[in-house]
Amino acid sequence: MADRSNPIDDPSRRLELAPMRDDPSWQEWEAMLASFYGELNYGKHAGGRLMSAGHVLLEDMIKEPSFANVLEVGSGTGEHLQFVKHDFEAYWMLDRNPAMIELSQKKYQDEKRNIQYRLGEVESLPFEDESVDRLIATHVLEHVYRPHAVLREWNRVLRPGGLMSILIPTDPGMAWRIGRAFGTRPAVLKKGLPYDYFMALEHVNPVNNLVALLEYYFPDGAKRWWPFRIASMDLNFFYAFHGRKPFDQAKKLSIE
Repeated sequence: MADRSNPIDDPSRRLELAPMRDDPSWQEWEAMLASFYGELNYGKHAGGRLMSAGHVLLEDMIKEPSFANVLEVGSGTGEHLQFVKHDFEAYWMLDRNPAMIELSQKKYQDEKRNIQYRLGEVESLPFEDESVDRLIATHVLEHVYRPHAVLREWNRVLRPGGLMSILIPTDPGMAWRIGRAFGTRPAVLKKGLPYDYFMALEHVNPVNNLVALLEYYFPDGAKRWWPFRIASMDLNFFYAFHGRKPFDQAKKLSIE
């Protein structure tokens, strides 16, 4: 029997409810994102300088002069490479978005160093066990749906003694949310894209949870918040972390 005290259940008082909206195209989002990602996040504006500061932070913590094989996962348009100071024999950029890979290739087409490109998913790397000396992930870990499993997958390809370098934004901290409200959000909305919808699906891991995972798996890792050294996601914009794979760690680690 219908509950006539509820206007939704009472046929005579039923509200005119709009049907549930369809999801926007994820493929179109990724294609459009590639077209304006560099200018949006790294252009000659305050937001671009802020984003660059995170990459500087991560590389300033590196003291070693060289790493033979470097893998950057979720490399996007290849912004991070320009901040890398150490030498390398090969630098691999991996991204799932063909448009991002194409933009990276154009950006570094005159590069004399050995830069390689690979299409692939960060959750299942097309690299052999213990084949990488340094793995870099900037603004990636907040996007993956099973970060604990992804960290183990990244650890799989590291050689014993290899370094995992992570940069993550302090989302949903107050500083990051204020910056987003005055920076990327209005810029994307002007393009007619549902920014809040895509961020709800993109930034799925809060920084405090990711910090907990990183500091659990790599208790001796080096960490730094920016711009303040105090450990606060509300006062800072970035968290940088470097964890080293122990020499005595087993080659293969599994996750249930």
